[in-house]
Amino acid sequence: MDAPGRRKYLSGVPQTAPPLPLALRTTLGLLARAVVPHAFDDPARGARLVQRLETELGTLHPRKQRDLHNGLALIGSWVGALLAWHAPKPLRLHSPEAQARILHRWLHSRIPLLRAVANALRRIILFA
Repeated sequence: MDAPGRRKYLSGVPQTAPPLPLALRTTLGLLARAVVPHAFDDPARGARLVQRLETELGTLHPRKQRDLHNGLALIGSWVGALLAWHAPKPLRLHSPEAQARILHRWLHSRIPLLRAVANALRRIILFA
């Protein structure tokens, strides 16, 4: 039983979360490739990095998971590319160089929400 005054969202986080949907996993992999391209010189190493990122996201509080899933969905969508790059194509359809430029534009966007989403995802990738 929770102690009085203890907020429910501070209680334990489930140890296993459902896996990321394929579209979000693909976007996460593309972002990881743009942030740390040397990790993908070996395909197995790149796959392990994406798996570890997915595991790390699964350990976050459900509200933070939802926010990061929404951020991944936005960056990977055509709307996200349109906001950053003025090209209405999903991130996965751009070349790796264009993906890196799109991420750079997100990181340095004038819109605070875009900057926050991109920086949060970049930090998770760097610390994994």
